[in-house]
Amino acid sequence: MDTVYIDGKEIKSTWGLNPLYEKFYSSLMQFPDIKDRVSNDYTDENGIEIYYTKGYLKPREPSISLGIDTYAHYLTFMDYITSKDTFVLSSSIIGSITLEYVSTSDFDSQGITFEIKVKERNFNDR
Repeated sequence: MDTVYIDGKEIKSTWGLNPLYEKFYSSLMQFPDIKDRVSNDYTDENGIEIYYTKGYLKPREPSISLGIDTYAHYLTFMDYITSKDTFVLSSSIIGSITLEYVSTSDFDSQGITFEIKVKERNFNDR
C-alpha cells in the first residue's frame, strides 16, 4: 500500500485516515478538461472560426474518498483541513499536489467513510 501525506504528515498515524484506494486515486489522476477556445460562430459562414488554437486546462474539483477510525479523528482532521488556505497531498503514486478544501460529503457512520471535495487550481503545477 502507498503511504499518503498531507503537509508532510502521514494521514494514518496523524488522523487515523485510510484512502479508499479505488476512488481515491481515480479522481486525483483524471486529466482535466480543456477550456473553451476563443471562437466565433458567424451567421453567414458554415461552422465556427477558432481564433486561438492552444488549449488550456480547466481547474478541477475532484473528490477524495477516505475511511477513518473514529469520529474524534474526523473532527480533528476537518478542523485542520478547514483552517488552511491550501494543503499539499502527496504520495509516491501521484507526487505532490497543492489543493484547496471545498466541501465534505455526508459522513457514513456505518462504514466510517467520507469524501472531501477539493480544488486543484492548475494541473500543470504538479
